[in-house]
Amino acid sequence: MWIGILKFEDKPLSSVELLVLVTVPDNQLMPVSTLIDQLKSSTIYWTPERGTVYPVIRRLEHTGLLIRDRLGKKMAVMRTAKGTSFLRARFPEIAMQLKAVAKYFETIVESTLAIDPIKAKDLLKEAETITAQMSGRLRELQKRANEIIVEEGWTEIQIE
Repeated sequence: MWIGILKFEDKPLSSVELLVLVTVPDNQLMPVSTLIDQLKSSTIYWTPERGTVYPVIRRLEHTGLLIRDRLGKKMAVMRTAKGTSFLRARFPEIAMQLKAVAKYFETIVESTLAIDPIKAKDLLKEAETITAQMSGRLRELQKRANEIIVEEGWTEIQIE
């Protein structure tokens, strides 16, 4: 679920297009079969299939955000510099979307209190479990980000 819409050249970028774009690397070709496997591991209710993924790849290629090529006998994709620049420029929008999604689910759970407080308790318990799991995963990702910054020599530059 994606609340807002990111746009590229005044055309909306769907949540599936965004997911594909962030999953594809920018430094080497990725076989489409590998992309589909990675997408499957990142979703719960949507099962990515070739019939969905290939049209998304074509749209992203048409915009110049991805390139498509052969890797041996397999079709493969890679994010272009334009695609990476697009994502970097959208980090603030993506952060706002995360806040919007959190608020959306908070409102849903809060609203269930008046409908059925017992079921609301179940939802709250599930939300706590998911939040704890997510917090643990976010700590792992933060640690990995710090490692990459050191390994690759990234430096934050403050522009005033």
